[in-house]
Amino acid sequence: MALMKPDSSPRAMLIGDVVGSRRTADRSGLHRTVMAALGQVADGAIDPPKFTVGDEFQGSYPTAGAAIDAALLCRDHLLGSLSDRSLRILKGLMNDQTKKELAAAEGISPSAVSQRASRDGLGLIVVASQYLRSVP
Repeated sequence: MALMKPDSSPRAMLIGDVVGSRRTADRSGLHRTVMAALGQVADGAIDPPKFTVGDEFQGSYPTAGAAIDAALLCRDHLLGSLSDRSLRILKGLMNDQTKKELAAAEGISPSAVSQRASRDGLGLIVVASQYLRSVP
């Protein structure tokens, strides 16, 4: 374990990566949506969350609980920007349905499901939820 500088205080990090953004039709739009979500959770941060390199972002908070409320608030912000169809697809992805199954239920092609999942950052929401479930 690295030694902390004498004047530094313990902190919890919020670290993320916009997974699959290079496959989205509107990568800059997706980044703007994530940036808006990160802006919503800047209050109380030691270092407000922001993009660092490429699709990665990070920020720091005084406690693990604050670093978590921020992850949850980002997720809620992203959820609030989704259409009804995207929410249905997200629910299916969270319940381990295949894109082929979701496409059949929606009456669209599996490619359309993939494009929507990529464009709306649904994979990011699924991965973030999986990570949050694994926090002891």
